[in-house]
Order: sequence, then C-alpha cells, then structure tokens
Amino acid sequence: MCHCCDDHSDSVPSHRLTETAAAQSRAVRTNVKKAAYQAKDRIVPMAESAVAKMTDIVNTDIKPRVVELRDQATPIIADAGKRSLAAVASLKPDAVEPEPKRRKHPVLKFFGLAAFFAVIGLLIRALLDARDDSWQQDDDYDDLADEPTDEIIVVEQEMPDAPVVETVDEAIQDVIPLG
Repeated sequence: MCHCCDDHSDSVPSHRLTETAAAQSRAVRTNVKKAAYQAKDRIVPMAESAVAKMTDIVNTDIKPRVVELRDQATPIIADAGKRSLAAVASLKPDAVEPEPKRRKHPVLKFFGLAAFFAVIGLLIRALLDARDDSWQQDDDYDDLADEPTDEIIVVEQEMPDAPVVETVDEAIQDVIPLG
C-alpha cells in the first residue's frame, strides 16, 4: 500500500483544503484588482501630462526648427539638382533626343472601341437572355385539350412495407461507409 492511501487521523480533510485554497485565491484576486486600479489611477494622469508636455515641445521647438531647416535646404537642393543635370549634359555632347510617342491612328482607336463595346453587348445579351427561348408548345397537346373527357384515371401504387425515411445516420452510412 502506498503512503497516500494510508488512513491518517491527524491530517486535514480534503474539503477543508479546497475551501482554504478558494478563500486564499479570492483574497489574492481582490488584492491584485486593487493594485491594478491604483496603478492605473497613478499612471493615467502621468501619461496625460507627458503627452501634453511632448506636444508643447514639438509645437514650440521642433516644428519651427524643421521648417527653418527645410527653407534653408530647398534652394541648395534645387541648385545641386541643376548642377548635376548640367554635368550630365556636358558629359554627353551627342545626346540623343528621345523618340516622340507615336499617336494612335483615330480610325484604329474607333474600331478598337467598337469591338470592345460589341463584346460587352454580347456578354450582356448572353447574361440577360431567357434560357427557354427554344421551347414551343406541342401541337398535339392543343388537339387533346379540346376533346371532352369524362373518364378520370387513378393509378394506385402499393406502399412499401419498410419506412421510406431513414435516420440521418443510416443515410450517411449508405453514402459514406464508416467502417
């Protein structure tokens, strides 16, 4: 026999241990909630004041300085760009002008658009066309409909002995053998 199965009369019953553990976990949970709320109450005002200070610093110090540097750098960058273009042009005295773009012929453009719209029209016509256009009523049916009939034909069928409706499980096993 193992030592855990031995009967100890001096040990604490297990239901008391679970009650004690539950009470301690509730106490810990409430203490953690209180600490979290206290931390939130301290951190939120500090974060809001930090955001306000940073916004003031950015608006008063950083933005004007960036604008000033941009204004100083713009003419220098433009001048450097002009000089670099001039340097490239001086290195290539036999610069070849790019070929002008060919204009598309207006008649070809017209035929291309006409073909495009024709295809679109055919697609729309195919999608919106009725599916039963080729159906027509049989002429023999008209002849039969005009004849008066006093006789009603009733066809009796024999009902099957087994139930027609199977359970879902049986129907699935018929289609997919499970084993």
